[in-house]
Amino acid sequence: MSGWISFVAHGSTIAWTSIEAHEAFVASPEYKGLMPKILPTINPEKASETFIQHVIFDDSIDTLRSLLSSPICDFGYLRAKSKEVLDDAKSKAIALTEAVQSPGYHGLVIGTLLEEQHTLLLIGGWDSLEVRCPIKH
Repeated sequence: MSGWISFVAHGSTIAWTSIEAHEAFVASPEYKGLMPKILPTINPEKASETFIQHVIFDDSIDTLRSLLSSPICDFGYLRAKSKEVLDDAKSKAIALTEAVQSPGYHGLVIGTLLEEQHTLLLIGGWDSLEVRCPIKH
């Protein structure tokens, strides 16, 4: 199941079926009640740098939530100049994550940014930094 996702504070997630559903929520009284809980989590000095990105993930929302509950999460962007290059990079990322089956690795989810059609968001989950980066620099 593909879906839209918007990240909120402290690892919470909200899944949307469309951007219109998200916009309807933002216009609702429930959203206005949620804002007092979200605003304290945003550093006022960085508020102007805060933004929302909408991502269509290939995996289910349950897979994403499970991965985000990992003690260590990596977030990475992969940008390409064309859809063909992006599709090739995506297939290589999928092959790589399927090859990395090690203890403490929770997997990878991949999604396409709505705001930047030639950009992927990759999220990986790990048990610890020691498992993620076994070689000390």
